[in-house]
Amino acid sequence: MAEDTVYISDLDPILELAPTDSFVVETLEGTNRILFRDFILGPDNVSFYEEVAANTIAILSLSSEVLTLDADVTNINSGLTGLSAAYNETIKNGFCNLLLTSNGTLEIKGISSNIQSVITTIGSTRLEITTSSPIDFTTATINVTLGNSISSNNLTQDFVVFTPIIDGRGAGVFTVGAASVLNHFITLTLPTSVSSVTSAISPITSLIQSSTPLAPVVSLTTTTESVLLNPSGNGNVIKTVTANVSPQTLLTSVIGQVTTTPVVTSVSVVNTPYDFMLSTVNETGATLVNLEFNISFRYV
Repeated sequence: MAEDTVYISDLDPILELAPTDSFVVETLEGTNRILFRDFILGPDNVSFYEEVAANTIAILSLSSEVLTLDADVTNINSGLTGLSAAYNETIKNGFCNLLLTSNGTLEIKGISSNIQSVITTIGSTRLEITTSSPIDFTTATINVTLGNSISSNNLTQDFVVFTPIIDGRGAGVFTVGAASVLNHFITLTLPTSVSSVTSAISPITSLIQSSTPLAPVVSLTTTTESVLLNPSGNGNVIKTVTANVSPQTLLTSVIGQVTTTPVVTSVSVVNTPYDFMLSTVNETGATLVNLEFNISFRYV
């Protein structure tokens, strides 16, 4: 009997299981076989099922995170593309922050890499900015602001307002300056009210005249006749006398007609002082001092 005994260790080993290979299975109905392809390990007969299930959940979570990371990478790539485009647009800009001290010394506070030089020119009345690249400033946008556009002091109300100007554009260079307006205060006393005192008078405004027609004698006309006067001879005597009259109208009385009228006899004026501001535009050729220029430009 001992010679008929076969041990598993005596069997020839195989290198792999094929789907058609079989396992020997002992059941209540007897000894049977099951094909390898039909051999299924369920949750009830696998001791490490819970670990496998936990790992499965972890794998699903990791898969979800991988998908999220893939979306994030896509967004990052899109952002990098946008940043690249934005950078390409950014390099088409330039800036500089310049300060002119009280003695006219130029101090450069900040400057972009595409600006080659900044100098004062035209007797220190202008700033000339030159770029390292051939920028056409005839079409570029240039923005100039002043850090301190008003100059004043506590000794007087007068103050000066500065306005930036751009008066030169060319290939790779442009010039800026500042125009100033002096605002001067003066005091004027102006009449603000007038009062008057009146008095009633009665001047003669018309006359009533009375007259009488007369015909006074103004001359006499005589006629003569020769008669014998006495034995001594002849003589002329007045024969007739004719009176010559001149009809006239003589003024016999005059009565004045009056009209009562109020007239101003005195005037009183109240004056009030007012402060007025007079603005005078100064020349743009003044030396640039105590001014801060903030300059930015953009080109295509």
